[in-house]
Amino acid sequence: MGKKSKKDTATRGLSWIVDYEAGELYVKGFTGSRETGSIKLKTTDSAVKITAVSDAKIFHVGKKELAHVEMQISDKNGALVYDADNEVTIDIEGPAILLGLESGNLASHEDYKSNKRKAYNGKILAYVQSNGEPGEVKVTLRSPGLQPKSVIIASAK
Repeated sequence: MGKKSKKDTATRGLSWIVDYEAGELYVKGFTGSRETGSIKLKTTDSAVKITAVSDAKIFHVGKKELAHVEMQISDKNGALVYDADNEVTIDIEGPAILLGLESGNLASHEDYKSNKRKAYNGKILAYVQSNGEPGEVKVTLRSPGLQPKSVIIASAK
């Protein structure tokens, strides 16, 4: 698509007008002649599943601990479907509670403490807190038309 410099624009950002075409777009940033960053955007298929990961693998008995469960709406290849806005329901089994959900959508008026939230840019973040009791915690994520996902957080002394 070519090179541009900040001098080429009156705004802080650089942009190109590109006709939509399925495939891959690769962007590189430079300072002088040295590459300083890059990003690849790839066309995704339709949303088919929820993928998720927790930053905590274990809740310790006797402590109230927090896990951030990051979830995304994905296509059959596991790629993030960026424009997905599916409503996801979160259920928790075991010695923990859902503290809240957020999507990053500043215009959203959804209840932070609800167990349902619409994805924004294909993503949602759940805050799960253990109550200090022993036992495995199972976080299950569901949305109509998508394969559900469960994340297990183990218990340890």
